[in-house]
Amino acid sequence: EVGPSVLVRTLTFSNRADLDDRQDADGIKTTPVGGGHIVGELYPAALVGMKGAVAGLGLIGEYDQSANFNVQSRLDEPGAPGDGAVTQHAVVQKRWDVGVRYRHVFGSSATAPSVAVSASYGRRVFEIDRAGLLGGDLAPSVDYRTISPGLAFRLPLGTRLALSAGGRGMLI
Repeated sequence: EVGPSVLVRTLTFSNRADLDDRQDADGIKTTPVGGGHIVGELYPAALVGMKGAVAGLGLIGEYDQSANFNVQSRLDEPGAPGDGAVTQHAVVQKRWDVGVRYRHVFGSSATAPSVAVSASYGRRVFEIDRAGLLGGDLAPSVDYRTISPGLAFRLPLGTRLALSAGGRGMLI
């Protein structure tokens, strides 16, 4: 599958009481940002004609990256040079996962429903370019490594269309 994606990033932080306003990390919420998304599944045993449970073992991969966008930083230090100045900072926002999946198909027709369980390893990146940073209210960048267990259900509605539902956890 290849197509567009829309991501919104929300980060919140708990700050220590002994930090002054200049040291507190403020939260951040981006506006919806468009990007590109690609995901694929491969079932090698099924491709070579094997039947039974082994045919349901597969590999999965996914990649998503937002188009270029910026966040703002504002220097909020009374009396400092540039107080109230706003600067724009480029952001890289992307995620990827690779893993294994077991798919059980209920029947042998092309329109048989299926259920799948998966486990994948991945990375989530939200990186702010801090060049020219004046200080102030800019949230920190994040770079998480994750393990994601998942469960999905697929119900074909003919040979060209299917209804899919699923969910994944994210263990950091």
